[in-house]
Amino acid sequence: MTIGQRLKEARLAAGLSQRQLCGDTITRNMLSQIENGVARPSMDTLQTLAKRLGKPISYFLEEQSRDGEEHLIKALQYLELAEQAVAQGRLPYAASLLEDCAAAGKQTPYFLPVLERRRLVLLAKARLEAAEEILAALPPMDEELLLRARVALTHQEGALAAALLDAAQDQKSLEWYMLRGQAAFQQEEYRAAVEFFQQVEKAGDTGAYSWLEQCYQRLEDYKIAYHYACKQK
Repeated sequence: MTIGQRLKEARLAAGLSQRQLCGDTITRNMLSQIENGVARPSMDTLQTLAKRLGKPISYFLEEQSRDGEEHLIKALQYLELAEQAVAQGRLPYAASLLEDCAAAGKQTPYFLPVLERRRLVLLAKARLEAAEEILAALPPMDEELLLRARVALTHQEGALAAALLDAAQDQKSLEWYMLRGQAAFQQEEYRAAVEFFQQVEKAGDTGAYSWLEQCYQRLEDYKIAYHYACKQK
């Protein structure tokens, strides 16, 4: 039984019309789409409906969880078969398997972006004529890039960390500026490091003070270095 079916069953058991259950926060059209399986409710919407129906949210998710696991297994099986087909040069067959994988993936919340990335990379290999368009749809991998950059920094590989960070799509987060500053510092590019750390400082993050002190010490600007040393007390 789907979430929509369980919602409808619980609503009818409670003797409520769609309009009565919706109240002022959810449109009747949206509820109708959810009950008919055309749309999926957000967790906030589902929580609101569950509360009005006097049911725990788990009541509506239990069956969905089992269905989601089954669809995930199917999607993973299609991925594995597609990888084998690509390796064997059976590209049309691989493309067909990857379309089946996409269909199964849409039926489960467990088909994570990393799996979709893997699917799209394989699809690009299977359909070279459309590879550019397919690769443009790849989910961003900023989280992985930042993590790899952190590891590189622990090994004093500032140049590698900088290259990884410069490949990220989001280059305005505080974490990015902090890591990029550290990468520049390890490469002895202290002026550039100062600019990165100052972006962190502007956001009110005091974690940049120590780095700024070290940068200005390397630049032999001891007055400013002392200023940041004092700010850490």
